Amino acid sequence: MKASKKLKYILILILIVMLSLAGPWGFGKMEQYFLDQIQKESQQENDYGKNEEMDKQVRNDIEVMEKD
Repeated sequence: MKASKKLKYILILILIVMLSLAGPWGFGKMEQYFLDQIQKESQQENDYGKNEEMDKQVRNDIEVMEKD
């Protein structure tokens, strides 16, 4: 009897943990946060090459600073 009672409590605990991870306050929000971060980073990478003149100016400024 004692083993089945412990097993019952363990199963209830596992169920609670699974529900908390699947709920709107658990894993779902974390997943959305990471997806948003990835989207922001990819947008920044896409924006980087758009303004080539500015990139050239920045590289020139860096070279001038390194020479000094």
